[in-house]
Amino acid sequence: MELHWMASRRACLLGAAWGSTWLLAACAAPPAPPPAPAPSREEQLRALGFRPTDEGWELSIAGRMLFDSDSDVLDAEGQATAERLGSQLAQLQITRVRIEGHSDSTGSQAYNLGLSLRRAQAVQRAMVAAGLRDADIQTVGLGKAAPVNDNRTPEQRQQNRRVAIVLPAQ
Repeated sequence: MELHWMASRRACLLGAAWGSTWLLAACAAPPAPPPAPAPSREEQLRALGFRPTDEGWELSIAGRMLFDSDSDVLDAEGQATAERLGSQLAQLQITRVRIEGHSDSTGSQAYNLGLSLRRAQAVQRAMVAAGLRDADIQTVGLGKAAPVNDNRTPEQRQQNRRVAIVLPAQ
C-alpha cells in the first residue's frame, strides 16, 4: 500500500512540476520586438519642417518667428522656437548653418540690410545658447531682396520680416 501511495505522490509531484513549468511559460512576456530603426537625418529634418532645395535644406520660419516693424528683437515665442531648433540641430550634429534675415520694403536699402542682419544675429544668439556652436553658424542680411509676399498691406509686410534657416549641402 505504501508503495502505491509513494507512486501516486510521485506522479502528483511530477504533474505539479510540469504544470508549474507550463504555467510559468504561458505567463512569461513575449520577447520584445527588435527596436525600430532610428529615423534618418533626412526624416528628422523633414519632421522639423525643413525642405530640400538645390542648395541643401531650408526652413522658412515665417509665421513662427516674425519681427515687429523696425525691430530685431525676438518675442518669447520666437526665442523659444530658435532655442528648440538650435537644440535639435545640435543633437543632429549639424555643423553648417546659415541664417538669412529679411525685411519688408519700408526703409532704405542700406538700413534694411543692417536690420535683416541683426535679425539673423538675434536668432543665432538663441541657437548658440541652445547648443549650436557659434563657429558653425553664418548670418546674412538680405534686406528686402527676397520677399515671400508683396509689401502692399501690413500683413504682407509682416510676413517679409522673418528669417530662414539654411543647411548647406555638406
